[in-house]
Amino acid sequence: MRRTRRRFTVGLLVAALVLPFAVHPASAVSGGHEMSDDEERAHYLKGGFGTVRVNINNGERSCSGVGINEDELLLPESHTNSWVLTAQSCFADDPAKDYHVPAGPPKKPATVSFFSTANGTWNWTTSVKRLVPRPDRDLVLVQVAVYWGSSAHIAQGPPRVGETLTSAGFGRSATDWAPEKGQLGNVTVNSTTATAVNVGGTASACKGDAGGPLYREVGDRFEIVGVHGTSWEHGCFGTNESRNGSTEARVDDIYEWIRQQIPNFNYDCSAGLGYEGYGSLSFYSAKNNALYETSSNDLTAREGVADPLTWYSSRAPVSGSGWGGELRAGPVLPAPPLGLGEWDHPIWEVHRKANAQDPFNDGDLRLWNDPFTKNTHAPTTPLEGGERVATGWQRYLDPAFRNQFTIDSAGRIYAIDSAGALREYNWQAATKTWRNPAGDVIDTGWGKYDSITASVDGVLYARTTDGNLYRFQYDHATNTWTQRDKPAGAGWNAYTSITSPGGDILYGAGTVQNGVPVLRWHRYYTEFDTWAARDADGLGRVVLSDAGLLDGGRRPQATPNMCGLHR
Repeated sequence: MRRTRRRFTVGLLVAALVLPFAVHPASAVSGGHEMSDDEERAHYLKGGFGTVRVNINNGERSCSGVGINEDELLLPESHTNSWVLTAQSCFADDPAKDYHVPAGPPKKPATVSFFSTANGTWNWTTSVKRLVPRPDRDLVLVQVAVYWGSSAHIAQGPPRVGETLTSAGFGRSATDWAPEKGQLGNVTVNSTTATAVNVGGTASACKGDAGGPLYREVGDRFEIVGVHGTSWEHGCFGTNESRNGSTEARVDDIYEWIRQQIPNFNYDCSAGLGYEGYGSLSFYSAKNNALYETSSNDLTAREGVADPLTWYSSRAPVSGSGWGGELRAGPVLPAPPLGLGEWDHPIWEVHRKANAQDPFNDGDLRLWNDPFTKNTHAPTTPLEGGERVATGWQRYLDPAFRNQFTIDSAGRIYAIDSAGALREYNWQAATKTWRNPAGDVIDTGWGKYDSITASVDGVLYARTTDGNLYRFQYDHATNTWTQRDKPAGAGWNAYTSITSPGGDILYGAGTVQNGVPVLRWHRYYTEFDTWAARDADGLGRVVLSDAGLLDGGRRPQATPNMCGLHR
């Protein structure tokens, strides 16, 4: 029996809903085409998302959704939470009257099914754990108990009138009541409000498409613009509606809200690809004049997980002699001249003269490159370079001042000089020259800090001799500080060195637990203005306990651009 449709308004959102979604929240099924395996894979590879099916109360209601993020990237045997974006109205008792739902577990049992193109079937079905509704629009974050191994790209610009977007969903098509595979179709933006976008065109959303993604293609990636709200269901199976169009809940303007609910959204520690082909974080350290490299995976860095299986080291030196000075790792950068899949990894060394035959002097600043590849079968490549690029850096060979220089994720070198001025040095790789060989003074009065550590672009952590740590943030576009002297805790003088892979993660070296040297992990969550819990002894979480990797007073230096937001 065909139900009568009516239009109603919720705030600025013009909606059309009648139980059970006779005028359905949006997708583009009618007038579109069946999603191919390649198109489904492209959603994941180019957009970091997957279109999913949401089932309410054992088939009482069916919607679509979009898997957007894993909460924790754990090993296969311990997958935890992931998140899906969909429409609130899918879970409402009477969406025609009010689409809003309370936060917490859904009132009726619900599941989410993930489609596998490899198997051509619904191979993941998991229960919905809780709902986090967005108050001002028909949109909800759904937490589910299954692993989704990617983070979606949220649109960085608003939808534009006249823009062509792609709509996806698992609702009805023009000819099929319950299609097994998803449908895709193009729609055109007719108008926008502060919270919604109205679309029309040859494709139309059908029953079951509510909550599915509306997205655009930007270069080589897909960005989610909205999720389907309501539709006239023009051309859908079982309807004869002549009116066309649907209303979508915008997501382009709620990125920070999503980040507040999901701290790891778009946050990872795999800016470069390691030897094993997955996200890998490199640490360099020196012992007995030899250079060593150790790596850990994304999980260890993001979550501070203490698992020896997530660490790798050949325990053989990368370079066997001449490393008696101070070193810092620079950011990993793609290196197209070396070939597809290869990367450059600069290492900066303040040289200590080894012997009379050593052609370099104390305080020479040398630049090396440790090229590596994501190809697991690639041969080990020797260090390259080692040229002298500056002189006069011998101050930083003194144990009292050796922690007073650092490198950020953009490759800038910061150093505190003998007068207490904070200087910024910029190496121009293309011309192999310094922008200013003397360094640009960006602040004074930094002589009170015995250690500085760069993290996110423009973020510096500075430690006083009594062990108090402070966070600073510098805007290089305006040459101003946007944050100064923000307290970041006490007890940091327990560490002989502090290093960061980026993303407000800090590692401290120099402490011992049960007679074994350990590496400790800290993470600051900017969204909540809080730090991750420390261990019972009041210091950072122990993530590595290994005399073979940390003995001999090694002071590991992390790759500074591996962790952070990669939107």
